[in-house]
Amino acid sequence: MLRACRAGGQKAGTPKSAASLATPAAAPPVAEALAPQTVQLKGIVLKADGQPCAGASVYPAGAPRQLVVTDAKGTFTLPVPASMPVSLRVEYFGEGSSRVEVPAKAATEPLHITLGQ
Repeated sequence: MLRACRAGGQKAGTPKSAASLATPAAAPPVAEALAPQTVQLKGIVLKADGQPCAGASVYPAGAPRQLVVTDAKGTFTLPVPASMPVSLRVEYFGEGSSRVEVPAKAATEPLHITLGQ
């Protein structure tokens, strides 16, 4: 006599145990160690007259998809690679743009960027 079996050797109609429905284990810590490390680069963007520039675009040069926009106080936070220097582009319609080179070690201190300089 043949019995119908499900994959895993269970008989048809037999409910699976909770253990067999468990989600797979999380990725090993090695994967986290291989992921690029980032730091949160913080700063403020000012207009030429020294006033905060709300709504300015800030992004790594060559990577406009990583764009962030300054808040009402002109401040921003942008994740950048921890181990490399970064070249930032800052743009605001009517006020101009700036390109700022940020060494890797300087990424831990807030930046002060004045548009057009």
